[in-house]
Amino acid sequence: MTLEERLMEKKEVTKKQMKTMLHIRIWVSGLIATVVFVGLMYMLEDDYVLIEGIVHFATFFGIWVILHYLFLRKTFKSIDETE
Repeated sequence: MTLEERLMEKKEVTKKQMKTMLHIRIWVSGLIATVVFVGLMYMLEDDYVLIEGIVHFATFFGIWVILHYLFLRKTFKSIDETE
């Protein structure tokens, strides 16, 4: 059972707060993962330029966010269906 499910059972948070927590989790984890990815690329490549870093940042972050919204779509639906 996830933290979100436990909080919803205890009625400590509203549906809107639960959805907001999921959105924040997706975006913050995406930023952290993207910074790590770009940092590793910078350390591993000899001639890593700023434009290449920006492109990698945007691509990786976009894919991360889209995939996580797809992975968590059932969680968002279950939040809507709970009473």
